[in-house]
Amino acid sequence: MTLANRSLSSSIYAKEQLTASLLAQDLAEYVVASRGANTGKADTAWLGNLNQCTVDSPCGLDTLKGFDAGGNSQGLVHCSPPDFESCRLTFNSASGTYGHDQVMSGNGITSSLYVRTFALSSINDEEAQVLITVAWNQASIKRSIILRTSLFNLFKIT
Repeated sequence: MTLANRSLSSSIYAKEQLTASLLAQDLAEYVVASRGANTGKADTAWLGNLNQCTVDSPCGLDTLKGFDAGGNSQGLVHCSPPDFESCRLTFNSASGTYGHDQVMSGNGITSSLYVRTFALSSINDEEAQVLITVAWNQASIKRSIILRTSLFNLFKIT
């Protein structure tokens, strides 16, 4: 019976880890899209309103929401330390999507296991480092996936 329990626990962890990895990748792709929505802007404006999300003040993002006419994300969520519970994703069982749609809780939308945050560190006016963390609890064990990548202002007009 112990072997069966370990196998079940391992398969649950693998599923949760894969989901967390995909959620991190989803946010990374959204940040790249933000760069595209802000083509040709100088300095850190090429990141739109995402540049306010720093290591000291990370944010969450609802990647189901797009950008306004100014290239700013409409899905930006400010996280509250220490547990960043305000950046916990919700899950829509009807569509199979994750977001921050807290208003619709109860309509097939429930709180998920995952807290997803990101922070940008400006390296210079042409490069920013993106740090994405997806955290969850499996039983009493805290788990997390961290994705770190660089983003370049390919459209900078010099």
